[in-house]
Amino acid sequence: MATDGEALTLSVEEAAVYDRQIRLWGADAQQRMSTSRVLVLGRVRSNLGNELIKNICLAGVSSIILCSVNDVQGQGFLGDSLDEVRNSVQDINRFVKVEILEGEEAAANAVESSTAVCLVGFDSLPSIMSIAKSCRKGGIGLFVGECIGLFGAAYFDLGVRSYAEEDKDSGKLIQKVIDYPSYADTFDDTGVPKAPKTPGAIALGEMLRLKSNSSEDVEELTVSYARAVAETYERTGVGGKQRHSEQHLRSFAHAARTEVPPVSAIVGGIYGREVIKYLTGKDEPLNNLFFFDAIR
Repeated sequence: MATDGEALTLSVEEAAVYDRQIRLWGADAQQRMSTSRVLVLGRVRSNLGNELIKNICLAGVSSIILCSVNDVQGQGFLGDSLDEVRNSVQDINRFVKVEILEGEEAAANAVESSTAVCLVGFDSLPSIMSIAKSCRKGGIGLFVGECIGLFGAAYFDLGVRSYAEEDKDSGKLIQKVIDYPSYADTFDDTGVPKAPKTPGAIALGEMLRLKSNSSEDVEELTVSYARAVAETYERTGVGGKQRHSEQHLRSFAHAARTEVPPVSAIVGGIYGREVIKYLTGKDEPLNNLFFFDAIR
């Protein structure tokens, strides 16, 4: 991982390619981007994984490390295989190096040499907890994204993070600091967010609980899901008139085992933007959960 003291001079060719970005966030921020190594772990061939990879590739990171876990072949637009994804990335931006790793163990070893770690559709809660602890210990930004049917979410743990924000009155850059809660402080032992307890968060959380149960057919999943959400609404007293109707919940459950490309594009755009903010140190990052509900 590049240290704060490392200097990098962009080549004339790179400066020409990244000219618009340099004008937007400055040469120093682009140089920080160009020393960054981003590990993408999980369903990297999914639409959400491809959206994330595309966005950070266009921004001009130094390298992207890909490790496919529980992946579904042929879902994303960058290619059916990791080799095809790598070729697509280098077609988009020839300055970005792409590495491919095999297995979670190899990926875990790559965490400490990464600038940021991005998990996509990652099902193993113990593995997420382990990676989150490693990122906290190493001062490495952790990003977790998920798309399930008509819902999507992203979570960010950046530790104690400083960033520069332009003062609206003076136009000067002001340094600010956010102290992020850890993964363990944000999620319960089933991986469901402890807060905010909004109708959307509850609906997504219950689907995260149920999605791994592949023994249920779509109709059984729909019934059990709608019942679980309704019970959680009643138990927590959350939602009121903002609660999802049973019809909405059934529509969500029917689509839960598919990726909806527009949802992946929206969540992937937010996901990628937050990674770029982290790598450049520019603009206020989200703190620290993002939910997208296409039903609303």
